[in-house]
Amino acid sequence: MRISTFQHNNWTKTELGKVQAKTVYHQEQVASGKKNIRMSEAPIAAGKGMAVNHSIRNLEQMQQDLSDAKEIMTTKETALSGIQKALDRVNSLALDAANGTKSPEDRQAIATEVDGLIQQVVHLANTEQGGRFLFGGKDTTQPPYAADGSSQSKGEATSWQLGSSYTVKVTEDAGNVFSPMLKTLSDLSQTLKDPAADGSSIKGLMDQNSKSMDNVLNMLTETGSVMSTMQSFEDILAEQKVGLEERRSSIEDVDVMEAVSDLSTANAAYQATLQAVSMMNKISILNYM
Repeated sequence: MRISTFQHNNWTKTELGKVQAKTVYHQEQVASGKKNIRMSEAPIAAGKGMAVNHSIRNLEQMQQDLSDAKEIMTTKETALSGIQKALDRVNSLALDAANGTKSPEDRQAIATEVDGLIQQVVHLANTEQGGRFLFGGKDTTQPPYAADGSSQSKGEATSWQLGSSYTVKVTEDAGNVFSPMLKTLSDLSQTLKDPAADGSSIKGLMDQNSKSMDNVLNMLTETGSVMSTMQSFEDILAEQKVGLEERRSSIEDVDVMEAVSDLSTANAAYQATLQAVSMMNKISILNYM
């Protein structure tokens, strides 16, 4: 059978195209690390991969929300610890001032330090994180306490939803704790400045300040408990993400060693085809004369 030059060229083009397409395909596999380059190759696997990727994105959003909430809780814990230290210092000063040997001038000096501690407590009560005031309830845009310690909080805590069943209280109305606390501190300052005040009135205010310390300690304990729960939740999310990523890898990722071997085979086939075409092009009727 006679093979025309046109048929020969057409066959050459077709075969080289097939081999080259396989080579390019395996090159893309090796470069991308993906098992299937086009969704049409394995639509069921592609659908599963899309579902897993959607789950991973949702999980990553939860992780980001949890990270933001942890920052807020850490800030709250730091503020409450600062308030606790300030109240503890106030108690030490009150105990010293209640000493009957203190002169009015001594008490005035102590009152000056108490005033400084009041300013410190008000500053900590107005702690904010990311533009949110943390101790003023639902109104997170305004400082909950004025410079004189009067309350401007709006009540009602606000919570974040993390996942389908876990919520975290990120802001709270601390007025029921901070307002009495600041009033006690203000009364103590005024009592220390009163020359006629006696040690018993100072001790009475010191007892009230101790109650404030207990209330702040309870808030600290609650915050620490929430942070511990959040850490456990964070660990669970991390484990879930690892599982999802392994599942995605089993669906999408190519066996690199196998892909490299396939690429090597395709390259060899391409070179062999080129050589065969080259030899066929050299064949002439003169070779048989």
